[in-house]
Amino acid sequence: MLGPRVGWRRMLVGGCAFLAVVASMALFAGVVVIVITLVVAVCGGPAVVVGYVLLGVFCALLVVEVVRSLPRVPAASAVSRSRRAHEREGGVWWEAGALAAAAGDPVSAGRLVHEALRHADAHGIGLVAAARTPDLARTYQQLGFVPDPGFPPALIRRPSPSR
Repeated sequence: MLGPRVGWRRMLVGGCAFLAVVASMALFAGVVVIVITLVVAVCGGPAVVVGYVLLGVFCALLVVEVVRSLPRVPAASAVSRSRRAHEREGGVWWEAGALAAAAGDPVSAGRLVHEALRHADAHGIGLVAAARTPDLARTYQQLGFVPDPGFPPALIRRPSPSR
């Protein structure tokens, strides 16, 4: 779950993690180019084609991953807009990502979900989420989430009064 504000330390850590991922991808691409250059120097011309095909496959895999993540952008945007709108009305609202688990799940995921919901209820925190599938939407609804009419496909769970 993500609280209403992200602290500067978390932003700094997130930015550093992003830069580390980009740097590791750049390092990998650089190693591929160096290997291609060495293969070309040792084997001659035909290896250039093989090397550039491998580099093309690597780039294609990166593009596929980016394209696969694009459908999630509207739902994530709706969740953020819904949370901000409800915060303006008053109260504390958190984004609850990947919170759903089977109702009778005896493993830690199910226990963590119920603990998180109890914590939100005990502190009067509203939750906003988005389901990736209809089955997850039903699970969220069983956990007390209802569709947010102003921001589909966002689901909200209104805060219970603080104790």
